[in-house]
Amino acid sequence: MAETLALPTAGLFEPDATIRPVGLRHSDRPVAAPRHKSKRVPFEGTGATLRLREPLAEGGMGLISLGEQGALRREVAVKTLKPELRDPDLIDRLLTEARITGVVEHPNIVPIYALQADEDGTPLMVMKRIHGVSWRAMLRNDDHPGFPADAQDRLAWHLRVLMDVCDAVHYAHSRGILHLDLKPDNVMIGGFRDVYLVDWGVAVSTREHHRGWLPMADEVAEVVGTPSYMAPEMVDRQSAVLDERTDVYLLGAVLHEILTGRPPHQGESVRDVLYAAYEARPPRFGSDVPAELAALATRALDPRAERRFPSAEAFRSAVVAFLEHRTSAALADDAMLILGRLRVSVARDRLRQEAFENVRAPADAALQREVMREFVECRFGLSRALKEWPENERARAGLVEALLLMAEHQLSRGDGTAASATLREIESSTPDEDALIAALEQKINARIERQARLEQIGYDQDPKYGRRDRALFVLIVSFVLGVFPVGGFIGLRMGWYRYETWHSFAFTGGLAATLIGGGLIFRRRMMPNRAGRRFVVAMVVLCVLTLLNRVVALALGHTEFRDVAFDVFLFGTGTAMVGTLTDRRVLALAVAFTTCGLLIAMFPSYGMLLIGLAAWLGPGWTAWSWLKSAARDDDADDFARRGNLTERSGATRYSRRPPASKS
Repeated sequence: MAETLALPTAGLFEPDATIRPVGLRHSDRPVAAPRHKSKRVPFEGTGATLRLREPLAEGGMGLISLGEQGALRREVAVKTLKPELRDPDLIDRLLTEARITGVVEHPNIVPIYALQADEDGTPLMVMKRIHGVSWRAMLRNDDHPGFPADAQDRLAWHLRVLMDVCDAVHYAHSRGILHLDLKPDNVMIGGFRDVYLVDWGVAVSTREHHRGWLPMADEVAEVVGTPSYMAPEMVDRQSAVLDERTDVYLLGAVLHEILTGRPPHQGESVRDVLYAAYEARPPRFGSDVPAELAALATRALDPRAERRFPSAEAFRSAVVAFLEHRTSAALADDAMLILGRLRVSVARDRLRQEAFENVRAPADAALQREVMREFVECRFGLSRALKEWPENERARAGLVEALLLMAEHQLSRGDGTAASATLREIESSTPDEDALIAALEQKINARIERQARLEQIGYDQDPKYGRRDRALFVLIVSFVLGVFPVGGFIGLRMGWYRYETWHSFAFTGGLAATLIGGGLIFRRRMMPNRAGRRFVVAMVVLCVLTLLNRVVALALGHTEFRDVAFDVFLFGTGTAMVGTLTDRRVLALAVAFTTCGLLIAMFPSYGMLLIGLAAWLGPGWTAWSWLKSAARDDDADDFARRGNLTERSGATRYSRRPPASKS
């Protein structure tokens, strides 16, 4: 092996230098001759070394043939004119195309290798041979074999091709060249994902130093290009000067074809298509076209050049942004469809409420579930879209609309608190949206204040608050007060006790004093609201009236124990009125004392026993009813509380504004 290698022997050895073949001196040649000696290929030079072969393609005036550069044995594409069209104007046009192609040398533009002439002096434009197909063929056939295996997402693949075309156009603009005939027919797709923009036959220059050598944009006085894609200024040459934004319009026209399958301008004849290009009406896209792409194409196809993208690079950046945020855009598109259904459902509920005029419509459970389901799905999709791409304006505006719509719906159903919570989820809004939010907040605050007043009224009138404490107090008082008459009855029977008139005063006065003292000491527990205060005050007043009745009876000379029957009966009828007006459970106390009064009149000797039993049974039954009802309400409240906690555990709330304050 060492005998056959020629290694550098002089100079400093550099390990990162390339070892190249060197000539061997005669004395250094190996002794053993090689088996096969390579035949040297003579250098054929340039000029006549180009050999034309079979035709590759044919256009309106040109003919492209396969060629071979003999010196390099390289296949090339050779463009020339058809034999019948070789007049000086067309020859000059072909030469111009060659010059422009030489100016815009770029990876996405077919390079020109040479400009030669045949035996007749006709120019031969020698270019790189492209093994590929026209982009149009792939746009029209999703099953085209030219698609690579990883191009499952056809839209994304076509958009990436468009981005390569934008690169080529942007470079051409940097060299002062406008293409003016951008369309899928003029884009070739190679077999290795290479994209080439071809056919610069109608291209013009905007650089003053090209004047006299290349056609200039301000010299174009006739219609050039492809009518189906033309910008308005290409049809009406007096309307505007051709510039970079003209090519931007053509890029938008290509995007239109990607999205819809056809160019933007249609007609039955060339005249009709040219008129459609002159009008340049805003394009219409179906619901299957992503909204962001539709807006992008609409801007590029604006008939007023100043409203288009300012450059091909700006247009390309917008396409790149769409691809980067495509997931977010798709989520927003799906959520916006659900938002449309939510609008319909809320409108149905509003019409249903209006049909009942001033009476609140009974709840339609199925419709309310549908509204809530659509709102949750819509909010989730838009929130996910914003998480993927926080600058997604469509998702942000849709989320604001959904929250406003739901807040209005909740307010119409009388739930101002839920409406306020929904409204607080709005994190960012425009000035116009802020005005809508402020107006809705005023309605919500007014409803919450009115609801708070109603709740306060309901709270004040509800006797259930404080009833457990009143029950315990009544049980203790009734037991203690019942002991005295029962003990007196036993004392009478045993001869230990003798009734005196002042005893009835003491009993009634003691009851009134106990109620007054207990009410003052435990007023916060027994009288937390107006209903509790009314009950306690009514019982105190009733005791005072019973005491005054005893005074009047004594003044009339009714001093016997039998006369106490009227006092007891009066107390019973009074409690009946209190029970009727405040709490029906007090009617048990009324029944006990009215019955006791009647029995005392009939059996005065058992009067004290009857009073003691009435003091135990009537208040005892009332207190037991209060305690039982309180326990039942506690169970219901605990069940509701657990349900609310379970429901809230899966919800996430956002706060942008403080909760509406209650007046």
